[in-house]
Amino acid sequence: MLVGYFVLITHIVLRVLGEYKPFALFLGSAVLFVLSQAAWFLLERVVCQHTNAKLDSFIATVLETASVVMLFWTWRSITEGEMGFCFILFWSESVFEHKHGSMWGLITSVH
Repeated sequence: MLVGYFVLITHIVLRVLGEYKPFALFLGSAVLFVLSQAAWFLLERVVCQHTNAKLDSFIATVLETASVVMLFWTWRSITEGEMGFCFILFWSESVFEHKHGSMWGLITSVH
């Protein structure tokens, strides 16, 4: 499944969009993800034993988080316009409107 995703994104970014910087970011994200999985499988037992189970796959978690951040940067570099956090704002506004009828209803209900 991951191989199919990689092939699809590679086709879209390189052939359809003709962009190379997002592909380099995506490739870096894939490399970080592979390294995180390798660290988890290869270093987990060693790190866990030597730290008396106080650190458990910390390196893998950091690498995986870096992979997700790099994937977000890839997405940001291929989208046009300012997307920002409009989804989060839209979601939070719709939740407030559902509970209180409107933002004004929320403000006036808190005394």
